[in-house]
Parts: sequence; structure tokens; C-alpha cells
Amino acid sequence: MPNKVLRILLYLIAVAFSIKSVKEPDIFWQTKIGHYILQNLSIPKQDVFSILAHGQPWTNIKWGFEVLMALVDSAFGIIWMPLLQILFSVLIVFFVLKIVSLLSNGKLLHPLSYLLLMFGIMGMAYRFNTRPEMVSHLFTIALIYAWLFAKRNSIKFLLWVVPIQILWCNMHDAYALGYIISGVFLLSCFVEDFKNKENLKYLGIVVLQFLISIINPKFLGVFTQPFNTFSQVTENKYTLEMQGISSPAYWQKEVYIAAFMLLILVAGIAFLFLKRKEKPNLALVILSLLTLYLATSAFRNIVFFIIVSLPMAVILFDKIIEEKETFLRKPMMYVSIGISAAFGLLLYAAIVTDSYYKFFNERQQFGFYSGAANNPSSTADYLNRSNAAQPIYSDYLSSSYLLYAVKNFKTYVDLRDMDVFTKKQIMHGLYVSGSPDSFNAADKKYNFQTVVLLRKQFIKLHYWLMNNPEFTLTHIDECCAVYQKKSAGNVVDMDFKEANIMSSAASLFNHILNPFFDSNKKNFETPGDYLFEHYLNAGMRPEAINIIKTEKRIPDARKKILTAELLFDSINIKQDKSYLDRAKIYLEKSKEINPKDIQVYLDLGNIAKVEGEYIQAEKYFKTAENIDAKDIILLHYFADLYMKWATANEVAANPDYTKKAISYYKRIIADDPLDYKTYFSMGNAYDMINEFGKAAKCMKASLALGLKGKDTNIAKEVIEKNEE
Repeated sequence: MPNKVLRILLYLIAVAFSIKSVKEPDIFWQTKIGHYILQNLSIPKQDVFSILAHGQPWTNIKWGFEVLMALVDSAFGIIWMPLLQILFSVLIVFFVLKIVSLLSNGKLLHPLSYLLLMFGIMGMAYRFNTRPEMVSHLFTIALIYAWLFAKRNSIKFLLWVVPIQILWCNMHDAYALGYIISGVFLLSCFVEDFKNKENLKYLGIVVLQFLISIINPKFLGVFTQPFNTFSQVTENKYTLEMQGISSPAYWQKEVYIAAFMLLILVAGIAFLFLKRKEKPNLALVILSLLTLYLATSAFRNIVFFIIVSLPMAVILFDKIIEEKETFLRKPMMYVSIGISAAFGLLLYAAIVTDSYYKFFNERQQFGFYSGAANNPSSTADYLNRSNAAQPIYSDYLSSSYLLYAVKNFKTYVDLRDMDVFTKKQIMHGLYVSGSPDSFNAADKKYNFQTVVLLRKQFIKLHYWLMNNPEFTLTHIDECCAVYQKKSAGNVVDMDFKEANIMSSAASLFNHILNPFFDSNKKNFETPGDYLFEHYLNAGMRPEAINIIKTEKRIPDARKKILTAELLFDSINIKQDKSYLDRAKIYLEKSKEINPKDIQVYLDLGNIAKVEGEYIQAEKYFKTAENIDAKDIILLHYFADLYMKWATANEVAANPDYTKKAISYYKRIIADDPLDYKTYFSMGNAYDMINEFGKAAKCMKASLALGLKGKDTNIAKEVIEKNEE
């Protein structure tokens, strides 16, 4: 009975980790392509979705899963896409438990072994993101189970590898793992008993598995595609998931979970040899080593090592516990059950209340819904109802949703990355979003009529567009700003319904899993806030002042905060401390009206930092962290505070504060691995505490990502210092 309860907890945890608000950009372009395939009853052979790569050859390996996504979208709506992840996650846990049962000959696990299973699910959960890669996660463990079961029972069961491989080759490009898994098991069969006649049957099935892969849009090209995919992994380092072991952004909690799993494997194998003279499963050992190597190449691949090694690690862990007989006797058995059950319940509660994501500073939220702050739903609605002129330029992040939701829209560069675009085209796309000069050159070539940019990113281009007479800001919302050429007037559209998309059925389901789920995610900012901020960032102070005076939709509390920001901004112009004092008065009043507005504490902390009151600034930022630990501006403020604090003493930098600043730089880079300025700042911080090797790595990363100007000389000096 206790084992059944703990197993149910495992499935509940997997389900909870699978239900996340739909904001992963890839989901939208993949669903769009699925709809395209269903409408045209054909798989596109060249790019028809972008401006920059239009007509370039493209064979879409993931088409099968994208069709599945489109079917879910048509039947239920985009917010229900996590249903697919729930199905796959539950099946992954199912096969892990089946393999554990096979390896233990059906013996019940010790309750403490379930703790390791829970940690394993935690290590996989970062890739529970409703993307086609879940196919590779499931088929990896399913194929291992097929081999283990066939070797124990009937070779006929191994024929399941054939349909698995056909589906795999048409749903995700990591299908080469199927060849590797079967190849390793086949090798282990010959090593364990070279003369066994069954080995020839195994060989025949593996050859069939390999040849059947040609049922695929690439036909014979299916055999060379894995080499192209591996080449992309080594070249494409534009997102966190592609960062390798040498990158500071790579070192997230999943790395430490995998390291713990590796420790269990090494200790368990040593225990078997020394204590019981037993041998571990050779194929699983080899696969664990291969996937460990794979895990070091890219952050997204850590999950494969955890999936492959988890069943064997659990068995070895169980054998070690079994050696200590006192753990198997009452009352220690009941204590063990209580510990595992309590941890599982706490973990489940932490996930469904978002406490887990807040604790680990992850930009995830539990629930079936689509957040307006992350997906440009209001922007897409505006573009459709205004019949916005094309071509439309959009940044590579917002382009996925617009491709999904806007009629006849084409991206410039999008998140299909090197499947479609060349490395040169990707870098060009990044520069166009970040550099006004690059954008201007692209505009002269393509004559963009409309521009869409995420509101809180690409500040330089926003500033340039706001001050360019050829473009007019015509729409602004929580997520994006829209600029258009030859606009009829200067009135900015703010007439939109800004809300999280959540159906009544989704709300009910969310409340079943978490009775305290908040169905009304509140946003303290208003459309007037967004426009005010845009004017202020563009240096258009009269327009910003006018917003505070005339915008009726801004509550009085928000107007006080905006006034405080305006006063604080004036310090950079007039260098008058009285402005700071007046700003503090407004902010303190606003804090009384709305004590949970993060902007109040960000501004108060920033003022305290300017005044040199570092302890007080830290208190304000800590309060802001309790409200939203993931706020990217807060992370920058924290890092800047600790660097200023570290260098307050002119004699020598304080290493403790420098290390605190570094911890925040790492979190910023984890959110945006392309932030070369933060790499540069982190390199300087490491240099200050004489960690020259790490400093040089950061500086090399900043140069590779586009560091320019005088800072390049500083970066090169730091690199040379390390080489000396």
C-alpha cells in the first residue's frame, strides 16, 4: 500500500510539472506549421514563413508532432497544449518504473528510493515544455524498456522498436538516439554471450529499425541529418538551452541533480563489485556514459542523462539501503515512508502554488492559461483589426506568436534557428533588433511598413523609432509596441482587453489541482504606464508629463509612482538632490496605497543606491524580490548595487559583495544568454577577485556576442592577463 501511494505521488508530481502557462515561443510557430500542413495536406520543402530565408530548402523533421499540436489547438485551444506534455510525462514515469521493476525482478522499492525518483523528475522537469523534444525523451526510455523486456522475456517484443523509430524520425530530430540505444544493446549482447544464436535475430531487428527510417520526408537524407543536428548544437549558442558546460549560464540546478545521479551510479557500481560481486547492466552503463557526454554539450541535453541513468541509479541506491538492515525494520520503515510522502506532498504543493518556480528563480507559472505579459495577444489583435500594412518587421522572440495569430504574417528571423537560417542570417537578425544602424539598412532593403518589438527589450531600437519622424508609435500594450510608417495620426491605440487567456474549463481544472489557484492574475501597470515609460526612455519628457496629467485610466497611486520616476530621471539632467527627496515622498505614499507594487521598491532602492545608502537599498530590493524574484530589472539593480558596494572602499574591492554581484549576473545570463554587456560586467567582477580564468571566459563570450567600442580593449586585456 505505501508503495502505491508513493507511485501515485510520482505521477502527480509529473503532471504538476507538465502544466505550465503557454508562453514558450516555439509552441506557436510549431502549431502554425501543423495547421499549414493540415490545410495543404503537404509538408513544406522550402521556407514559406520568413522574409530572410524565403525559398531556402527546408525539410521539417518535426512535422508529425506539429500536426499533433495543431489538432490539439483545433480541438481544445492553445492553452490546453500542456495536455500533450502530461501524456508524455506520465508515460516517461511509467516506463522508468517498469524498468526499475525489471531490474529488481519485481521487488518492492524501499520508500527512501522514491526520493531519488522525485529528484529525477525534478531534473527532467525543466524540459517539460510542450515541445516536440518530449518525443525523444519518451522514446529514449521506451526503447530501453523494449530491449530489457525482450531480453528477459520474448524477442518478439523487440519488434516494437520499428514503429517507435518510424514515429521518432517524423516527430523530432534526435531520432539518432534510437540507433545508438539499439546499437549499444546489440553490442552488449555480443559481449555478454558472443555465441548466442539469438544475437543474429537482434541484429536483424536493428538493421530493420535502421532501414525503416527512410519513411521520412528526407528519405535517405535521414541518415546524414544527425550529423547536421550535432553540428548545429556546436555552432548555435544563441539560447540558454544550447549553452555547453564551459558557459556560466549552463550551471543550473539540473546540472547538480545530474551530478548527484552520477555520484549514486559510481557509488552503487563500486558497491556491487566490492560487496556483492555483481555486475551492473552493461548496456545501461554505456548509455549513461554516452548521454553524460551529450549532457556536457548543451544544457537541454542534461535531461537525457537523467532519463537513462535514473532507473539504474534507483536500483543501486535501493541495494545500498538494503545493506543497512535497520532501515528495513519497524519503526524505521514507517519513518522512511513518512519522509518520502512528506517530501512528495511538499514538492507537489510547491509546484502548483508557483513556490517552486519562485525559489529557483524560474520564469514559469503553473496552470492552463496564456499570460498576456509573455504572448503578444493584444498586439496580434491590433494588427488584425487594423489590417496593418506589410511587410512587418518583428523581433525574433515575438515573431512566433505573430506567425501563429496574424493573417499573412511573415517573420524576419525566427526561432526555427539553424534548421532554416544560416548562422550569418541569425546573427544579422539579432543585430537588426539591437542596432538602429542595422535596422535602418534592412529597412532600406525591405521597406518595412510596420515594426513590432517587445516593449521591455531592444531599448536602442525603441529609442530610435520613437525619435524617427518616418515612424509613429501606433499601439502599445503589456507585451509589445507597434510602429508604423505613414500613419494617419499620432494617437496611440490603447483600446484593448489585456487579460490572461483562461477558459472556465481551464480555471476549473487549475482549481482541482490547486484549490487556491488565482484565476485573475493582476497587473498593477496600466496602458498609460506603458506609454509613459516609452516617452521617458525616448527622452520625450513633455509627452511623458502630459501622460501623467491627462491619462484618465491611470489610477492616482500609479500617477504618484510615475511622477516619482520622472523626478528620479530628472537627477540625470539637473543634478538636484531635491528631486530625489520629492520622489521619495511620492513613492512612500504610493507604497501605502499599494504595498505590492514592485516598481515602488525598485525606485526606492535605486534612490537609496544613488545616495550611497546600500543597506537600505538592499532592503528595498529584497522586498521587491519577495514580490517577483524573476523581474529582470531587479536582477540588474541587485548586481549594480553589489558592485557599487564592493568598490565603495577605494583601497580594495570587497570580495563578498563582488561574489553576490556575480550570482546575479549569472541569473541575468540564464535569462538572456546573448547579453554580452552582462558577460562583460561579470568578467570585470571575476577579474576584481583574481579569478582570471573565469574572467577570461566571460570576456571571450562578450566579444563573441558583439561587444564593441572601448570595452573591447578592456576585454582583451583581461584575456591576455589570464594567458600570462
